[in-house]
Amino acid sequence: MKRRTTTAALLASAMMLSLVGCDGASMSATEGSSEMEMTEEAKREIAKAEMVAGEDASSNASSAEAATAASADTSAATAASSEVSDAATTASSADKSETKTDTAATATSQQTQTKLAENEIIYNGKVLSVLDDSTKTLADLGTYEDKKTYSLNEYNYSYDSGNIHYSTYLSEGKELPLSLSVYNRKDIKTSRNAGVGDTVDQITSLYGKPVEKGYFEGGTGTEYSYKYKFDKFSLYFCFSEKTDKVAWFAFDHNANVDKSNKEALANEKANTTAANTSTTPAAPEENKATASSNTANKGDVKDYQFTYNGNVVSIMDSFDAVNKAMGGYVPADSNIQSLQSYYAYGKNQAVGMICRSDFGTETPITISTRVAGMTTARNIKVGSSKEELIAAYGTPNGKHNQVFDGPTGRELTEEEYIAYFGESFVYELGDVRISFSVENGKVASIEYQNNVNYKKFQWS
Repeated sequence: MKRRTTTAALLASAMMLSLVGCDGASMSATEGSSEMEMTEEAKREIAKAEMVAGEDASSNASSAEAATAASADTSAATAASSEVSDAATTASSADKSETKTDTAATATSQQTQTKLAENEIIYNGKVLSVLDDSTKTLADLGTYEDKKTYSLNEYNYSYDSGNIHYSTYLSEGKELPLSLSVYNRKDIKTSRNAGVGDTVDQITSLYGKPVEKGYFEGGTGTEYSYKYKFDKFSLYFCFSEKTDKVAWFAFDHNANVDKSNKEALANEKANTTAANTSTTPAAPEENKATASSNTANKGDVKDYQFTYNGNVVSIMDSFDAVNKAMGGYVPADSNIQSLQSYYAYGKNQAVGMICRSDFGTETPITISTRVAGMTTARNIKVGSSKEELIAAYGTPNGKHNQVFDGPTGRELTEEEYIAYFGESFVYELGDVRISFSVENGKVASIEYQNNVNYKKFQWS
């Protein structure tokens, strides 16, 4: 999903992965699509008409009840000869009143959900749609509580203590709608009365089989999403793996998401070209040749490279070159998503690589390990002593990434960080950063970070 709220904290362990995203292809009606021949505009007009009808029916019902009561009072005061006629009139009036009251109640109960268009929800009495102009939606949402700026002119507005998120994309000076998300609010439903707290079975009974299913790390831990693609928008239900219930759901504007992706890809290519012509440790083609060679001279290994299974691998290289040099990832142990993915290598996820694909191509961010087998250019590996590490790299000149406590959102203190992950030795070496954790006097983990790629993305 074009996110909205991408969250990533790159820890010193391949197992610490935060994933976001989902995309897919068009879906037929048998797969769960709810598109009808009637246009969404026409459905909205019908909904408005029925809402008005409901209000009229309710008003008429109230008038009928008042008239019935008055008739009953008059009947009690009339002569005996008129009692039968008046009683019949009163009974007839009461029957009609009851019928009108039932009609009004039915119209009122239907106006909230079943008459919404597929792309609409109701929030604070306003009908919101990801297909509406962003100016209207932002006005209907009111004053935002927080606004974050993401890469390539993307903005995320949050409301209602973070329970409502609205994302836009700045193009030619205008904010275009990207997504509309709902968290925690069980009272906000889709047009088919689906929402937070619903089970997988409830969602599939309402929408059918999804066109795509994805996994990622979210606010409730591991989450998975079901995507339903319509003509102009996509609807996502994201479930907690612990409960198999909807944790949040979101609408994406298909055309604007595609436009944003294409522009991002063009910018990424331009940035890559500019980076390749700068004074980086080595040109990409040189890296590829080195990484794919099993007979590379180990004495020529640079700080942005390491050896693994006899191959020289470069964190500055492309995904394809790294993947080939690493021997190919293990699909069963990997977690591949549309925005951020984790690729596992070797037995029991010996080495892990995190990539981002916001721009349409896989972009390596980090490669890390907690087992022996990956050796740095200065001959340090998991199991090397702290003294050997310092002798090879000297005094650390960098600091580890911020790490936050999940339940409270509070940043861990240095003491807490060390208690969880061990001592941190971070070395900033130009376009690459190498992080080591040390436990009991031994190197416990190694992580390479491509600083050039890391800076292309928004992390929060």
